[in-house]
Amino acid sequence: MPRTKIICTIGPASEDPKIQAEMLKAGMDIARLNFSHGNHSHHHLLIKNLRLAAKTRGKIIGILGDLQGPRIRVGWLPREGIAVKDGERVILTTDVDKSGAAREPNKIPFNFPGIHKDIKVGELVLVDDGQIRMEVVEVNGKDIVCKVLIGGKLLSHKGINLPQSELRIQTFTDKDKNDLRFAVKEKIDFVALSFVRRADDINRLRKYLPKKNPPKLIAKIEKADAVKNFNEILEATDGVMVARGDLALEVGAERVPVAQKEIVKKCLLLAKPVIVATQMLQSMVSNLQPTRAEASDVANAVIDHADAIMLSAESASGAYPVDAVKMIARIADETEESSFDDIDKMLDDFQSPLHRKFAKPIRILAEGIGAEAIIVIEASSPELAALSCVRPERRIVSVNIDPIRAHHQIIHWGVVPLISKFVKQKDVDTLLAQAAKNKMWKRGNPVVVVWCSNEKADRVYKIECRN
Repeated sequence: MPRTKIICTIGPASEDPKIQAEMLKAGMDIARLNFSHGNHSHHHLLIKNLRLAAKTRGKIIGILGDLQGPRIRVGWLPREGIAVKDGERVILTTDVDKSGAAREPNKIPFNFPGIHKDIKVGELVLVDDGQIRMEVVEVNGKDIVCKVLIGGKLLSHKGINLPQSELRIQTFTDKDKNDLRFAVKEKIDFVALSFVRRADDINRLRKYLPKKNPPKLIAKIEKADAVKNFNEILEATDGVMVARGDLALEVGAERVPVAQKEIVKKCLLLAKPVIVATQMLQSMVSNLQPTRAEASDVANAVIDHADAIMLSAESASGAYPVDAVKMIARIADETEESSFDDIDKMLDDFQSPLHRKFAKPIRILAEGIGAEAIIVIEASSPELAALSCVRPERRIVSVNIDPIRAHHQIIHWGVVPLISKFVKQKDVDTLLAQAAKNKMWKRGNPVVVVWCSNEKADRVYKIECRN
């Protein structure tokens, strides 16, 4: 299995427990639940089935709940939709009734009240992933008059992007609060916040988390403001997702590849896990094989040193969810076997105390003795993240008594969590036997064992080489 983690979105194509079991076998590490769809009772059943499937396979699976955020959509339209033609003028309106339909005929409803106050003449309105493009020519009360630049068929609930508008809307909505309460109740491991614009968005969400064992927060980078304010967002968040779909609409598709590389590198240097997402194997929604360009896209995310790569529609609604997991795993595995994902040239860039005093020396020792694995016992998340970031070409087995900590660590590149009560030095033989039984290490091969503990005011690392 590749060291780069695989995240799979669960949807109609992958809700069957048998399919989920096959996806786990194929390489799924984390399951993503999209809170834009479904209800809590349905998500509860999915979580139950996923955890049961993982337990049956003797594997730890992470659960990621993706909050919808302030998604702006077209309101209710006739079932057949409305055709808009190049050059014609249409009226968008926030004056809607309780059903979400426009109160007056021949107007196209927005689902977001008050947004007309933030839209200005000359700004773009993109609908349905930019398939339909309009320019604002007049704002009259709650009505926004637009000239259609690229037409098409408008359907109910299609997404709307306003890349040039400065919107005064809350990133963390009332629906998100309700979904977050559900996520905490279900002990979901990761929560992703959509349409993050600045660090305050993350800090505001964090106030709603429990103090004990909160889920890890993932900031989705899909707004132009998020790219501009990325450094402060990175400091505030536990991890990052490069959400390339909306990001391309916000900043232009031509800027996304370089933005991805810059974001991943910054995350790596600060030891924050980073996910690359959206359309990685998009053609596998309906085809058994990806395009060569998609295969290269996956490989480049691995070469960029992403911690995780994500399937969206491919696993949620596609015709071949298991094959998509197998394919993305094979591409990642093949790329990791090459020299192109090696990080040696960057090692001097890692300057934090954890990198210098903990991660790099352990990597050097493991390479020096030809260790098959590095077994790290009771490491904190920052310690484990630092070790993952220096990319030792060995399996990193993270041993914890606490299952919650183990689940939080599943997102890190190369890390295989192991829940065990054998965390004392005197129990090392029993622990190694457990690791061997779980096929994390083969008896007779060299292994580095690292104990992490607090002694008085110091953090102490005890290292032993075994075989």
